[in-house]
Order: sequence, then structure tokens, then C-alpha cells
Amino acid sequence: MKAERYAALVRDRKACRLCSPQLTNPSAFEEGRYDSGHIGPWSRWQGNLNAPLLVVGQDWGDTRYFKRVRGWEKPGNPTNVTLVKLLASIGISVPPPAASPTDVPIVFFTNSILCLKEGGLQGPVRAEWFSNCRPYLRRQIELVRPVVVVGLGQRAFESILAAFDIEAPPFGMAVRDRVGTPIPSGSRVFAVYHCGSRILNTGRRPMDAQLADWHRIGEALLASQEGRRAGGPLMADGTIRGTRGFTILVVSAMLHAREAGKTRECHRCHAKWSMDYRSGERPRVWKDDKEAPEALLDWVGNNVAVECCIWTGDAG
Repeated sequence: MKAERYAALVRDRKACRLCSPQLTNPSAFEEGRYDSGHIGPWSRWQGNLNAPLLVVGQDWGDTRYFKRVRGWEKPGNPTNVTLVKLLASIGISVPPPAASPTDVPIVFFTNSILCLKEGGLQGPVRAEWFSNCRPYLRRQIELVRPVVVVGLGQRAFESILAAFDIEAPPFGMAVRDRVGTPIPSGSRVFAVYHCGSRILNTGRRPMDAQLADWHRIGEALLASQEGRRAGGPLMADGTIRGTRGFTILVVSAMLHAREAGKTRECHRCHAKWSMDYRSGERPRVWKDDKEAPEALLDWVGNNVAVECCIWTGDAG
């Protein structure tokens, strides 16, 4: 059923000419010789229709780049290389793009603008291009129904929420938001800075800050996993009511180290949690500086889920 709906969505995209002649639909570029059966070139790399995580970029690129790489993602693209590292930091191992789809996709990648521009990868984009593509973006999110949707950069984040008629909060505030913005499809939308070289190299958002930003996504994915087991939703304070009556809290190792200031406070009992993680080993967790191995429920990447306190209702 999903495959049929996706095929219909791709057919609609191929037929669209709303932004022509400023943008070129991949189906119309050189008679479609480099187009595919996916919604866009990025989805050829990662297009899992049942993915828990859907990442939305601004736009994929221009016609010259599309022709040079023959419609396939380029393995050495700096944005892709950094994105793979950020995903790995939250326990999601995505292989680099290859010349053929031999790897089973793990997540779903797409763009706010699906057609091809002119003027290079950093070429300007127009507001109406986002607007024209929003119905396609909404249909993708409603089809995949991921736990988390990530907006890669401000314009992608705002376009996701606009597709559901939701006004976006200030971008800086959204990047700090631990629980994301809920949308009608059931997903939560998180904002992160773009991970391209221009953002990283100019110091606007260095790699250590981006790793910390992505830990929120890891927390949300793990919290959702525990919530499904517990049968309860993620609350606004980032906790879940577990089946045994305990508050489940997700704690992040941030940068793999248990350091001062790297604690997570439970908003219900105000206990302070920290953890330490070394690749290949079981994480260690501390509650108020006392090691608490019995509280550890599960972990994904650098994030752990712990049983904290007896659930008492609203957080204090």
C-alpha cells in the first residue's frame, strides 16, 4: 500500500511544472535520463518508507551537478559526509551513497524543493518554490509517518511546519527545544543547523555544537521506542510513564563523557542523571552521583533510557 502511494506521489512530482522555467523537474532534464522512481535524488540514497527518522533539506542542487553525478548522490559531498557522522553519533549507521542501490535504506532523506535550480549548489532559492513543493512534503511525511522529522536548516524547518499550517517558532529557540513540535501526522519536528561546510567552517555552528543538537533527536527516538513499549506518550518535559509506574527519562552522554554540567534533571523528582558511554560497552549511569546500573532500560548510540522515580502526575 505504501509503495503504491509513493509511486503515485512520484508520478505527480514528475508531472509538476509549477516552478518552470526557473526550476527544472528531473523528469524534464535531458528527457529524464537521470531521473528515478524516487521523489528526489536524495531519496535514492535513503528512501525507507517505514523509517523512524525523516530528514528534510532545503534543496538538492542544480542541473549542472545533477548531470555530473548522473542523478546519484556523490559519496564525497561534504554535507553528506558530515550528516553520516551526525547520524552515527545517535546510533544510526548509514552507509555512504553508492553507484547503485545495493544497501537497504535506514532512514528517509528528502528536500523542501524537489526540482533543480541553476547557479550552483549555493545558488539562491525563492519563497514560492518552497510553497509550491509543500503539498509534496506533507504527503511524504504523512506516508512515511516517522517518529521524528528533522529540518536541516531554518528554511527547511519552517517549510515542514508550514506544510501543516503551523507557525514556526524562532529558529534558535527551536534548535534548543528538547521535545520538538508535534504535527498532525503524529511525528515531532526538530530543527538543526545545516551541516554543510559553510556553516561549519564559518563558526556559525561548529561540529561539537551540532553533535549536541543531534543528541536531542537521539533522545526523542529512544523515548518513542520506550513509549511504545510502555504504551504512553512522550510528555512535554521529556518523560514517559512506564508500565511499572516509574517515570522513564532519556539521558544523553552528549560528547561521550561524564563531565560537570552534563547532567539531565528529572522535572518530576529533580534527580540529576549522567552517563558514560564507550563504544561496544554497556553504558554506565549515575543518579545524583551514585551509580545506578539497575535503572538502565535501553540505549541507542549515546542516549540511554532509565527508570527514575514513581510517577506522581504533573511535573513540578
